[in-house]
Amino acid sequence: MTDCYFADTWYFVALIKRDDPYHEIAKNIANSIGSARVVTTDAVLIELLNYVCECGPLLRTRAGEFVDMALNGATALDVIEQDRELFRKALARYRQREDKGYSLVDCISMCVMDIRAITLAITDDRHFEQERYITVRSPIGERDQKPKRKARGAPKGS
Repeated sequence: MTDCYFADTWYFVALIKRDDPYHEIAKNIANSIGSARVVTTDAVLIELLNYVCECGPLLRTRAGEFVDMALNGATALDVIEQDRELFRKALARYRQREDKGYSLVDCISMCVMDIRAITLAITDDRHFEQERYITVRSPIGERDQKPKRKARGAPKGS
């Protein structure tokens, strides 16, 4: 079965904003996804557009083109449309987690992840970890390639 990832605003900002400190990481993640499904929401795309709205015409244009392509199916991205039922579920989560500082967009994202049984989120947002999702901040596959630890008492250089 192919993995499925939820893509948060952090990922898209880093992809389209070339001077973002995470730009290269986001590009490497995008190049490593392969046949995995990537899901996001209308709300995340709105948040992306809001983020870049005062970053100048070039970034606004780049973000607008990306969102237009995503909504028209010209990308491999599966964009979940906002509806009243999803909004109500997210609002309930938002109200239940008053101590967490989650945005409504985070809550919408988490509800979609629950509905779709997605556990992997491409994000740097610690709120997803607080809800026990696995955050992906490096190219797919690298998360499983951690350096092996030396056994206790092993001689140096081994």
